[in-house]
Amino acid sequence: MERRKTAAVNVTRWTAYTAAGAAAATAGTLTSEAEAAITVVDVNVSLEDTAQGNGYFDVFGPYTFGGAGASFSFQQAFNETGTSVGIMLVTGFGNISIAGFVAGAYNYPSNLAYGANLSTQSFGVAASARGDMAWGAGYSNSQWVNAGTGYLGFQFDLGGGTQWGWAEVQVNGTPDNRGEFIRYAWGDVGEQITAGQVPEPTSLAVLALGAAGLTTMRRRKAS
Repeated sequence: MERRKTAAVNVTRWTAYTAAGAAAATAGTLTSEAEAAITVVDVNVSLEDTAQGNGYFDVFGPYTFGGAGASFSFQQAFNETGTSVGIMLVTGFGNISIAGFVAGAYNYPSNLAYGANLSTQSFGVAASARGDMAWGAGYSNSQWVNAGTGYLGFQFDLGGGTQWGWAEVQVNGTPDNRGEFIRYAWGDVGEQITAGQVPEPTSLAVLALGAAGLTTMRRRKAS
């Protein structure tokens, strides 16, 4: 089940500040309206094939960026053709493109490192094009065949201007090429976010945390 985290907060009273601080202590995702909002969606779904047949794919998604005009899905298969071949694909839909490149007849989504500036990437995998993350032992340009955590990058426009987003994926490597889709996020129009970036508590939220702590201490002393 998806759990959407708060990406913006508008509070006007001290009691609300304290409540915001308590929420920040739990989620760590509060920003003020003066800062650019980043929307984060926790997914935590295993990209496991259940079809278990040649030519059959399990589809995960679509996952949207706040509107039907831009979304993406994963496909996973584990073909039984004498030799097990794990396949992991990603496809974007609508006015969206994926960071990566085209080589020959294949589209290769980039495996971005944490902190990579999304706005500077080359978004060479067009919408509706099948992005080959990993296939068996991998091709020479495959980016997702080694075990570890990486980030997909997205560029899209919902009608208000260019936005960037990322998706965090953990893969187990060849030959299975299975994985876990952990979460994804996107920023406001024009905000040049980085891979893995989430909202940080503002100074206001930090102040509220202190106020919440003082309130707790006073209550303990009073008791």
